[in-house]
Amino acid sequence: MRLTPTLRLALILSLALNLFLLAFVGAQQWRQQAALRALPPSIARTPAGNVLATLFGQLAAQLPPDDRRLLRSAILSHTPQLEQTQARFAAAMDQVRTEIDRTPLDTAALRAAMAQAREQRQPLGPVLEDIVMEVLPQMSAEGRHILSRYRGGR
Repeated sequence: MRLTPTLRLALILSLALNLFLLAFVGAQQWRQQAALRALPPSIARTPAGNVLATLFGQLAAQLPPDDRRLLRSAILSHTPQLEQTQARFAAAMDQVRTEIDRTPLDTAALRAAMAQAREQRQPLGPVLEDIVMEVLPQMSAEGRHILSRYRGGR
């Protein structure tokens, strides 16, 4: 079978696009894994760890090296609080899953479990605020400017 020039061009463009997408996905995965390695293993394996890794990864790419080290050091210094908060939230989410799976479904118990999970998720905010408040006074003006412009990767 002979390929027409148009079909040949379409195949080449398709191959180039696939290679580009493969490289893009690989780079994103590498960046996420590099950010996860910056966190303590007990945090990195959790949903909160994924959020922190994404946050740290996005900021690390933009922050000056000294500010990046300050941020990582502050996260590490708050590991016990992050671990405790994450463990309580994980336990509450396990209870939500248990209630969802219960037969017959007890909607009152499910609502109570969801409320407990919501309550256990809230303490993560103040820990993250403590991290930021610890780092900001030591950060460069450029680093603070970058943080002030951060919008979660948007």
